[in-house]
Amino acid sequence: SEFDYAYTAMQYNAASYVLKSEGELAVLKAVEKCVEEIEKSINLKELVLKAEEQINLTMPLLQREYLMDLLQGEKSTFQNRKDQFEKLHIPLNPGRSVLLLAGRMDNYPSVSSTLEKAKCLSEIEAVFKNYMGRSIVSTYINWDRDKLLWFIQPDLSEKNGNDVLIWTNAIHYIKGTLEIVQ
Repeated sequence: SEFDYAYTAMQYNAASYVLKSEGELAVLKAVEKCVEEIEKSINLKELVLKAEEQINLTMPLLQREYLMDLLQGEKSTFQNRKDQFEKLHIPLNPGRSVLLLAGRMDNYPSVSSTLEKAKCLSEIEAVFKNYMGRSIVSTYINWDRDKLLWFIQPDLSEKNGNDVLIWTNAIHYIKGTLEIVQ
């Protein structure tokens, strides 16, 4: 029966239902309606993708803000920190200690623009990640224009069970690497 067909169409979220007796004009209108809905869906997906891009572009600023709040003593539960670390894509384990490493860029040319300074600091971070390799997990923030602060944890993905030894080895590795890089 026609009711069964209409009922089945509604179950499958049909955009429209046209009876044979309605003619070609009704079919064309139904097709146009479907095309409109598809276009709206595509536009919505594009808007969502653009919004996600914007969030990703602002992620370093959001990470910096959150980590600065933590440094200034913001109280939060472990679960809240864990949720924030996940949402902000902070690669650290919120339940473990971190080693803080501060660095400063002293020799900017006197005419350096803000963009040139930002590029220089990004290059420093790239060198840091390159030399530190896979032995540590870290993230950094920039503060006071010429200063960097790294939050560092040893990579415990291949955990041997002795955290003290792992931390000791990581600190020795970091010290040795920094002496070479300077």
